[in-house]
Amino acid sequence: MAHIRSLPSPTVRAARGLSALGFVFSGAACAVAVGALSLGMDALRDIEIAPVAAVTGILVFLASYYLQSRATGLAQVRLLEALEDSSVGFALMDRSGRTVSANPAFASFSAPLAPEHLATHRAGSEARAVTFADGRAANVENHPMRGGGTLSVVTNITELKRQEDALAKRTAYLETLLGNIEHGVVMFDENWVLAACNARFSETLDLPFELSKPGVPVDDIIRFRTERGDYGQGDAVALAAERIRRVREPVNRSFEDTLPGGRIVKLTNIKLPRGGMVTTVIDVTARRKAEADRQSSEAYFRMMANSAPVLVWACDEAGQITFLNRRWLEFRGGSLEQELARPWADIVHPEDAANFFAVFDEAISTRQTHTCEYRLRRHDGQYRWIILTAVPRLEGDGALAGFLGSALDITDRKRDEDMLRQSKDQAVAASRTKSELLANMSHELRTPLNAIIGFSEIMKDEMFGPLGHVSYQEYAHDIHESGKHLLTLINDILDVSKAEAGKIELDEELVDVRPVMESCVRLVKARAEANGLALEIKLPGNPPKLFADERRVKQIFLNLLSNAVKFTLPGGRVHVDATQRADGSLALTVNDTGIGIAPEDLPRVLAPFGQAESGLNRKYDGTGLGLTLTKALVELHGGTLDIDSVKGVGTKVSAVFPAARVRAPDALPELSSARGRLRRARAAGAR
Repeated sequence: MAHIRSLPSPTVRAARGLSALGFVFSGAACAVAVGALSLGMDALRDIEIAPVAAVTGILVFLASYYLQSRATGLAQVRLLEALEDSSVGFALMDRSGRTVSANPAFASFSAPLAPEHLATHRAGSEARAVTFADGRAANVENHPMRGGGTLSVVTNITELKRQEDALAKRTAYLETLLGNIEHGVVMFDENWVLAACNARFSETLDLPFELSKPGVPVDDIIRFRTERGDYGQGDAVALAAERIRRVREPVNRSFEDTLPGGRIVKLTNIKLPRGGMVTTVIDVTARRKAEADRQSSEAYFRMMANSAPVLVWACDEAGQITFLNRRWLEFRGGSLEQELARPWADIVHPEDAANFFAVFDEAISTRQTHTCEYRLRRHDGQYRWIILTAVPRLEGDGALAGFLGSALDITDRKRDEDMLRQSKDQAVAASRTKSELLANMSHELRTPLNAIIGFSEIMKDEMFGPLGHVSYQEYAHDIHESGKHLLTLINDILDVSKAEAGKIELDEELVDVRPVMESCVRLVKARAEANGLALEIKLPGNPPKLFADERRVKQIFLNLLSNAVKFTLPGGRVHVDATQRADGSLALTVNDTGIGIAPEDLPRVLAPFGQAESGLNRKYDGTGLGLTLTKALVELHGGTLDIDSVKGVGTKVSAVFPAARVRAPDALPELSSARGRLRRARAAGAR
């Protein structure tokens, strides 16, 4: 009580002043309390009245209590203690504006408040809010006393002021947000009355101003829209009642309405926990049109894709297949659901998978058109060559939406390419072979021609005297042998040409194999002995007969036997036999211990004019047509030429005649029903 006791006025005088004040403010306090209860929370600014009313009520109570107990000193002390401990500042001013008595709470405001407080006291002003330089805020009330003077009441409203400012700022933010949001927003309170909305709400629904302001019932808005035709044709009352019922259901709902002008709006109702709802309104006209256009475009695309003669597919940005046309499903033999769920790794050939996915991954990263050839498994399990071309699909903002691709079966084309490549290789090989032929034949043909020309000139010029000289007989023999050799070369060339053209005809008859083989052995025996070779012949006692062209059979066997003698080194061995195999076919075989043929040289020695050695430095003479002609003649009889050779070890060649041409040893002669014609044989050539 230090502040009060230090004042010049007696304490009793202050108490009397308070007693008189109690009667003056008792009615005012009641009025303030009733006003606070009636207003509630409608206006936040009225909240500041509450502490004043409460304090004034306390003051009235204390004043009344004091009047009842003024004779009691203890009551006086209690009253003064309560005033001093109050957070509300109180001060009594005399008629001259001099402070008679004040509590500590008032003293905390007295220094900055004194000049303005005195001015308001003299003017007799009502309550007002004051903000101090240090940021504090207070509510100041001056009440005149009946006996003269003034009662000043000061309430600290600093925190309340701060909360008001924060609320005002948040309200401004919210209003700015709602005013600038793209969609319409409206809130209805628990009584289904419009509490707040933004301008876009009324613009989107094309509502008049009187239906888009606070206080309008939602039922009025629904009835207006019903009469306008927003909910379609029908009984307006029933339509409105149904929409009102659905709006007031305690569940969130979305509606799409078509306005009379053709615009489509989407309304989403979100119910609030304590009643009412928030509704968002979006104009989806452009979106629905885009969706309709996209659906129409997709339908057109599907129709075109299903009519296309190629495999058409589409995938998303991750490579997941989203569409396959009818031709693809026919190729694969599965349903659309099965194929969409099947990974491509299961249907791409394992040897092509790595390259296929590498190309596809690069296309995704670069967003470029890509092409790839790979093998795709068909419904029958066969892999077919496919050429795939895919173009990127881009969104409006440039983002990758996926790829659209087509796949064409190019198996036949690949086969043609392989054949063309083989033909090209064969042409190149033939060209090279012809060059080698010219080099080889220049020697083969020049040697006998030189002998013929040289010896004939000697005889013509009678260099050793008149004809009849013993040397002329020897020269004549050499000329004859050279002519025969030259004829053989020419015949071989002509026979190969006829074989390639399919012009060789067979003069078929029943052939005794033994005499034919023995005759061939006798022809090469002298040369074999001269080369130091052991020539062995092994024939069954009574070998089967062949229905064939005897001259061609002899030509076949003689070519095989001559090659064996030519390519077997001195001291080697050549073995000849005839064997009937289990399938009834007959094999005429020549087996030597000669130089052999390397596996990589086999195709070349079977090609026309081909030899294991080529060039001018080759060790063995010959045209290289022997095996080519032999193979063609065997195939003309329906047989095969089998070669089994190891380089440096030897070679085994068998001319195998089919069982249909084999006859029993005692078979009677038979006539040929027809002359066979050699089919074009692109088989191989000789060593």
